[in-house]
Amino acid sequence: MEYMEILKYGREYILSFCVYFVIFYFLGHNTRAFFYRYTAYFTNFMKDNFSILFTRFPLKSAWGGEEAVHLEMAKHWDKIHIKPVFCGSCSVLGDAFLQHHFFTIFFPFFKDITSRKQIFITPILLPFFFLVGIGVLFAFRIKGVRKMLCMTFLEKICWTPIAKILGIQVFWGHHAPLGDWFFKNPFLFLWKFCASWATIIVPSEYMKNQIQSNISKPLHIQVLPNPILPHNNLHTDEQKISGIHFQKTVIGTASRFSPEKGLPDALEAFTLLSTSEYTLIMAGDGPLQADLQQKNIPNAFFLGFCTAPQMQAFWEKIDIFVLPSYEEPFGMVLLEAMQAGVPIIATRVGGIREVLGEAGILVPPKSPKAIADAIIDLSHNPEKVEHLRNIGKKRVQEHFSYEQFLKNADHIFFNF
Repeated sequence: MEYMEILKYGREYILSFCVYFVIFYFLGHNTRAFFYRYTAYFTNFMKDNFSILFTRFPLKSAWGGEEAVHLEMAKHWDKIHIKPVFCGSCSVLGDAFLQHHFFTIFFPFFKDITSRKQIFITPILLPFFFLVGIGVLFAFRIKGVRKMLCMTFLEKICWTPIAKILGIQVFWGHHAPLGDWFFKNPFLFLWKFCASWATIIVPSEYMKNQIQSNISKPLHIQVLPNPILPHNNLHTDEQKISGIHFQKTVIGTASRFSPEKGLPDALEAFTLLSTSEYTLIMAGDGPLQADLQQKNIPNAFFLGFCTAPQMQAFWEKIDIFVLPSYEEPFGMVLLEAMQAGVPIIATRVGGIREVLGEAGILVPPKSPKAIADAIIDLSHNPEKVEHLRNIGKKRVQEHFSYEQFLKNADHIFFNF
């Protein structure tokens, strides 16, 4: 009997030894790297004091207007000795913070609850995320953090109550259009419950009205319009467009290839034109790009993701810019088009009318023919083109300047 027990436990010990040996043999380097990395984090954490915590836990990490604006805010505040810090699973924003030597903590396994899969997983992870929030916010509170800017649904419902208890003032950045991910979310009741403890920052009056009209109780919502971002000494990179033979009039689009951007309508509108007179170049990438490319439409070119210098070449080359979105809370790309002096055709949805004013032509959404007619109108009316260019440049300078944005942000977040 004793012999059998020894053999049984011996097998367990041998098996355990083999498992741990494999783990440390194959993952030993990563484990050491992890240990050294977080030892460095801890050292930096102990020697610094912070002022405002940025948090973002998106379903997928992608660079867009929201990320760019928040990075600019962090850079500005760091210059005036308001120390920013980032915590989240957004790799693109976290990497940008790291490149500017801001303290950053990654939690890559936590994702926002805006998909069906994550909604099923969340009840399991929510308690752990809540406990992580207690530790993170308590530590940062000790190190001087008095403000927190939450960008995604997950930390808004989990970390806002903790911050409230610890005396951290909470701000919610809200740039995404409200859709099924919001209205049909089973955790919406928690969002509504926590919303009264936060100041909600939105980029347009449209977004403010959309949120307030769908939430019965009054909320503290501040409008902070996005600015035209500075590009100091930006050179032009024509690599993406160098091999294209352009026709008389060049039409451009620039956005993610996702369903809400309506890019199939822009491509269909282009097919209604005489392709011997027009060229279409589409900047950006996303899930719909491959399907649209397979259509093989003559004189329609897909540039893919473009860097800032490549976008500079894009703006210098195109004659008309088209934004055919189905929903658009703001539309930062409109500011770039106006600053570049490119006439705009955009759909009459969301915050586009608010941003564009009289500096472009508005058409109904999901109407390729209306887009095509507007393109023909502009391409044969140089006086109208020049008029729109002048209005657009003036509008950007008067309403969406970078300096005014920073002043407004300072007032909203720090009352100065």
